[in-house]
Amino acid sequence: KYVFSTGDYIDSLELSGSVRDINDGEPVEKIMVGLYDFKTIKGKDSIPFNNLPTYYAYTDENGRFSLSNMKYSDFLVVAFEDARGNFKMASGKEKVAFTNDTITTSLDLGPLKLMAFDPQSPDRFYGARHSGRGQIQLSFNYTLKNLEVEYLDTSLQKEFHFLSFNKEKDTANFWFNKGEKDTVTLVLKADSQIVDTSIVSLKDYGDANFTLKAKYKEVKFNEPIYVKGSTPIKAIHDSLIYMVSNKDTLEISNTSIDNNPLQLALKPASRPKQYSLIFKEGAIENIFGKKSDSAQFDFSSLAKADLGNLNFTVKVDSTFPMVLQIFNPEKQKIIDTTFKETITIKMRYMKAGIYEARVIVDEDGNGKWTTGSYFDKRQPERNIEYLDKAEIRANWDLDLEWRPNVSEPQFSKPKESRSAKN
Repeated sequence: KYVFSTGDYIDSLELSGSVRDINDGEPVEKIMVGLYDFKTIKGKDSIPFNNLPTYYAYTDENGRFSLSNMKYSDFLVVAFEDARGNFKMASGKEKVAFTNDTITTSLDLGPLKLMAFDPQSPDRFYGARHSGRGQIQLSFNYTLKNLEVEYLDTSLQKEFHFLSFNKEKDTANFWFNKGEKDTVTLVLKADSQIVDTSIVSLKDYGDANFTLKAKYKEVKFNEPIYVKGSTPIKAIHDSLIYMVSNKDTLEISNTSIDNNPLQLALKPASRPKQYSLIFKEGAIENIFGKKSDSAQFDFSSLAKADLGNLNFTVKVDSTFPMVLQIFNPEKQKIIDTTFKETITIKMRYMKAGIYEARVIVDEDGNGKWTTGSYFDKRQPERNIEYLDKAEIRANWDLDLEWRPNVSEPQFSKPKESRSAKN
């Protein structure tokens, strides 16, 4: 490398560090880390947009960077995705990390740890479209909470309608069974307040496909069997549904449409280890009068001895409210709750496996994680992962206590105490 002096001697100060993603702690590769000399820059409110960095480096596959031959000065540090390759931020929508205060280069300056985040776009409702018979899809760029959808025409309110959500909860499906009109106007509400309206053109889709699918193939001893319909269910014909185990026909004590009309709940009178659920043709009818084809689903039972229990206690020392999230071995979020100072979650009859947890320091008190903003000089809310994981074992009771350090994002092993008993 070539080094050019800025005075009568070669600058010899160094700086190293890493950039990790605030959400999962994973290294951020190929992001530019720029240092801006406070003595020479202009437009301090928009430094990375208007100024070239005094020094820069790109992170490697481990998210690490290093700079050498630096001069003594005060620097602001901003890391961002250099999309245009001109060493300047382009839109403010890039992944970014920055220091709240300047750093002063010196011989004893330790490694710098930066947490990168994606800025939040303004909440937007993208629109609605008639995506299938009796189905209007509503798309958003944010997670939906407390969304209500109604007809503007109050004469239609008495007709069937139902709202379902996708896994990410940024898309909703408005189900209905009347389509005589060419258009329909929907009113979107949040916390009972109108936030938008949408006029939707209705198409002639004809008969909708109606299929059934088992929600889970392993069913706990204390839970119903859930079968999902591709469209909302209106009627069940019990005489056309039966269970078989080792060629023996078993009784189904109860069948019902769940609170969610897209799924059916069945409660068998007994729980053999292996069994099949058989639907004869026409066993289920949807809201359009379409009947299901014949279908068979195979299940296995999870008895008490196959499941474990967990008492998970979290204690924090913070003036802010906290959000606790717990994920099952399939990475599905099963707990999402707010608390202050201390909380104990009692999880009963859980499948064996590794469960993950994290807490979010909910500084704005909105009950969810909030990203940062370079423009507002606001760092993203801190989230701390439980790195030891919680391993639930079959036929075991597990007690865990976690005291996360909420002073900064934590990706090193925290201190916990645990005990387990058979």
